[in-house]
Amino acid sequence: MRLTITRKIALPFVLILLLMAVMAIVSFIGQSLNSQNIESMRNHTAKQAVAVDLQIDFAALLMSVNDYIITGKQGYREEYFKQKDTVRKHLRELRAVSLTDHERAHLDTVENNIRGVEAYADSILNIRVVPTEGHLASLMETMDYQYGQRVSSQLTGLYETIGEIVQAQAGEMVILDRRGFLYTIIAFLIAFPIAVIVVWLTMNRISRPLLRLVHMAERITMRDFSARLKAETEDEIGVLVEAFNAMAEEIRRRYDELESFAYIVAHDLKNPITGIRGMTEMTLTDAGNTLDAESKENLSIVIQASNSMMALINDLLDFARAGKIEFAREPVPMNEILDDVQRDMLFFIRERKAEIVVPQDLPAIRCDPIRFSQIWKNLLSNAIKYNENPAPRVEITCDSSQPRFHTFDVKDNGIGLDEKDYETIFHPFKRAHTKDRYEGTGIGLAIVKRVVDFHGGRIWVTSRRGEGTTFHFTLPKISDLRKE
Repeated sequence: MRLTITRKIALPFVLILLLMAVMAIVSFIGQSLNSQNIESMRNHTAKQAVAVDLQIDFAALLMSVNDYIITGKQGYREEYFKQKDTVRKHLRELRAVSLTDHERAHLDTVENNIRGVEAYADSILNIRVVPTEGHLASLMETMDYQYGQRVSSQLTGLYETIGEIVQAQAGEMVILDRRGFLYTIIAFLIAFPIAVIVVWLTMNRISRPLLRLVHMAERITMRDFSARLKAETEDEIGVLVEAFNAMAEEIRRRYDELESFAYIVAHDLKNPITGIRGMTEMTLTDAGNTLDAESKENLSIVIQASNSMMALINDLLDFARAGKIEFAREPVPMNEILDDVQRDMLFFIRERKAEIVVPQDLPAIRCDPIRFSQIWKNLLSNAIKYNENPAPRVEITCDSSQPRFHTFDVKDNGIGLDEKDYETIFHPFKRAHTKDRYEGTGIGLAIVKRVVDFHGGRIWVTSRRGEGTTFHFTLPKISDLRKE
């Protein structure tokens, strides 16, 4: 059966609900059994109370008969009949409650003997002739020992019989409570690990492909259009993976077409522009003496425009080549690249009387050294060019405290930027300053951003107008690249 995302998410919750239902059923059964035992114990306790009252009132009945035999007073006779009614009332109460067969047989025996006692007592109370002392003693002995003790013993036995049942039920309740608690613990110990494992497996089957998609999107953002994923499932994530692969292929194709177009256009424009500039320079040199001042100025404008166009074409070619990164086999020390860049820019640096401060302990980076030379050259030349101080100063620092990335800072004391330009300056042909005041094509920082992105880092800027600018960019550490 095909498991969709919804089913995968619902499965562990259904299992947890089933396990909770089993635990609830076990608990309900235990509670039901306990409720039955409690009701039974309440019934037997009530029977015990009636049996105790019966025993007390029967003893009072015997006492009233004995007192009458001794004194002959009518008050004891009346007390006897009152106790007799009370005893019969208790017997009816016992008959009214639920009795076991053993209890009922026991009660039948007790009731028959009580009837015998009452009949004997009635015969004593109806004697018309005053009995002799010996006769009185004989009557009391018969009442106490022949009837009274026997019935009292039977009532005690009935009470103990009921008490044994109550005690047995109390013990059964304790066992049921312990058993219910044990069953609950066992159900929990079984259900909890199963639920955790099922939830973990389900979430892993969902989150792992999504994380792979995120990693693939990050690689595409870094213009690694070769990134592809294999659809391991047939659910919605599998469909999403196929869509991502198709999207990556379409982006790669369009990007290659765009790069090829830019490269071809720039390359094809270079030859005619070179010819125009060469012919114009040759005309100005060979026929310069025969031309008037206006014609010479016009030819100089053509040469200047040709030079500007050549600079733009070269920048376009650099921008197109910036997407083709060739990593060096070994980490490249940043200090070596910066030394080479400063040698190439030596005339420009001396002309502007600029100072460049570079620490000697910059880390080595696994990178394309040619593209990184472009980064440093563009950042340093911009820091010096957009600077109105008589002695421009550029300071390079590196923070390696983060676990995955080095953070490089390039700080200058130049004219600064407005916050609204923080993002746009990295777009091709977007400039924060006018061409009339500062020369340039507006592609340099776009090349810098492209190269940094391809190396798995990011670049941003902080600045205040008139207080200088700091460019920050991150690059992965060598250990982090190896993990990837």
